[in-house]
Amino acid sequence: MSGEVLKAVPRGWTPRDVQRDILLKVEEKFDSADVFIIRLPVAGGKSLISASLARYLNQRKKWKSRLIVPNNMLLNQYVDSFPWLPTLQKRTSYECTLYENQSVRYNCEQHRAFTTTKDKKGTYCKGCPYVKALRKSRVLPYVTLNYYTYLAYKLYGEGLIIDEGHLISGMLKSLAAKKLWHHDYKFPNWVRTYGQLYRWTNEALSRKPEDKKLLALLKELKANKTRYLIEKGMASYRGEDRQCLKLIPVDVKNEPPLLWPSKVKKIFFLSGTINRKDIEDIGLGDRRICVIDAPSPIPVEQRPLYLDLQFSLSAGAKDKDLPALAEYILEAARLNPTRGFIHAPYSLANKLKPYLAENPRIMFHNSSSKHDVFHRFLNSEDGIMVASGMYEGIDLAGDAARWQIVTKVPWANLMEPAMKYLAEADPEGYANEAARLVTQAYGRVCRGPEDFGATTIVDRSFARLINEWPELFPGWLKDAIVTE
Repeated sequence: MSGEVLKAVPRGWTPRDVQRDILLKVEEKFDSADVFIIRLPVAGGKSLISASLARYLNQRKKWKSRLIVPNNMLLNQYVDSFPWLPTLQKRTSYECTLYENQSVRYNCEQHRAFTTTKDKKGTYCKGCPYVKALRKSRVLPYVTLNYYTYLAYKLYGEGLIIDEGHLISGMLKSLAAKKLWHHDYKFPNWVRTYGQLYRWTNEALSRKPEDKKLLALLKELKANKTRYLIEKGMASYRGEDRQCLKLIPVDVKNEPPLLWPSKVKKIFFLSGTINRKDIEDIGLGDRRICVIDAPSPIPVEQRPLYLDLQFSLSAGAKDKDLPALAEYILEAARLNPTRGFIHAPYSLANKLKPYLAENPRIMFHNSSSKHDVFHRFLNSEDGIMVASGMYEGIDLAGDAARWQIVTKVPWANLMEPAMKYLAEADPEGYANEAARLVTQAYGRVCRGPEDFGATTIVDRSFARLINEWPELFPGWLKDAIVTE
């Protein structure tokens, strides 16, 4: 039966050697594994592998499979690449058939929200194209859709293929989060962490000791104070966005299997930064797991990772290395006349700014100016951006940037009780997110076989991270390491 999987490659496509080897490995291990971790680096070609797997599951087992993606932008990429691949898109992509012959045209979402009668508002029309597509997706052998549509309509099949699989943990944590609404508790703006919420609740109860909501909140906090992180923001409450605090669990091992109930027989995670630890942490550790670690299609000499671990930047270092780090960055700017990227968390970036601000090439941003500064950086000739929280999701292909520095390993803040608990109870789990973000950062400046770009890490704590937990890093990153 060897090689049957290659018959599932879509017509008109020829898989590269890496893609071919991955598909053959899946075929070889198909009966001995339930969960496949397919680690592909930048330019690895996840889309073709995903589409081929969807077809293979139907050809081999007559199974229905669902190929899910994190957002509609990636969904549209699948539509463009594989027009034959059935896709359930968002409601705004379907034009309401009631308005086909009228000058005013509405899509399905607009019609449901604005044009139905009061007692029928939010219902679907007879013959609605979105409803037709939804019903069709339930019976098709394979279909592509985003994470939340798959979950909302329970469009389960025997096979589940997850593109950008490293994002699933965050989704599951968000779904399991508890929300504390501002309109219920009236917590002040300065409440942003678990500790601050706990202190404010006690203070508020000293003024209103019989308040039932506050008593219930305090009980909640006491029961779970080492398991939850606090995230402040907006969320939907009865159809409108309201301010809330989310209590996000650090562990979802014991949450219900929302994405893969018993009907789901095979699960494929495709990502450059997912590993066995991630799979265990989302509750799949008891399944048979197969890890397929693909090599990078980019020659290693074009994507060096230099370890120049000179600086101690932990909270206990008391900033003694700041002046030397600033001089290091200025020297790198002098030696590299091309655009460069400096990864630094906001706290470190603010401390570096007085040392670097006089250099006209160096740009800083805050949370509200990030997009504008990034656009200005891309349109500059030789700009250097000090970037915070931009380890992933940006493309610095070609001349957009030829070099970057990771100043500090992005360890989670141990001042958060949940992170302190995680670091003590599961050190590998605590290290995992830092390793993932470093790996994501490494992939920003060299995006394809014809591209080139160098990365340098200067934080001494990286030695501990990669020496104690080397399995958290993919082979294609470790192959690129150059020790200076």
